[in-house]
Amino acid sequence: MKIAVFAAAALLSGCYFPGFYATPEGPSVTRPAMPDTTRPFDYAAAQKAVAERMNARMTLLTGLNIHFAVDMFGYPDGSREVVGDKVYTWQYAQSFPMPDGAVLGVACSIQIGTDLADTIKKTHWEGNGCGHYANMK
Repeated sequence: MKIAVFAAAALLSGCYFPGFYATPEGPSVTRPAMPDTTRPFDYAAAQKAVAERMNARMTLLTGLNIHFAVDMFGYPDGSREVVGDKVYTWQYAQSFPMPDGAVLGVACSIQIGTDLADTIKKTHWEGNGCGHYANMK
């Protein structure tokens, strides 16, 4: 009886008990299936999803006040005046060391142009690391 109570407590707490496995459906004597880690990461599909999201965000911002972009992306990294318009810039860059010794670099640049009333007239983004901005707020 004591062993059964111990086994039930171990299973309910998610602890390992020889011969039993904790699963979302409850205790099981069958080992749960492992996730498929043999499939390669689809980088192209991920980049396409980021591009679609960034394009949608930029289209949404056109005609709105610059404060909507600040709310979406945070404060810009810089701004400058060009031909009477103000251009705000957001930039992101990061590098990741790879197991083979190479370094993977990702970067993103967003430029948003406004008129004198701070209404967004034109947007532009580029880079391979815009997932940082695509998934914000």
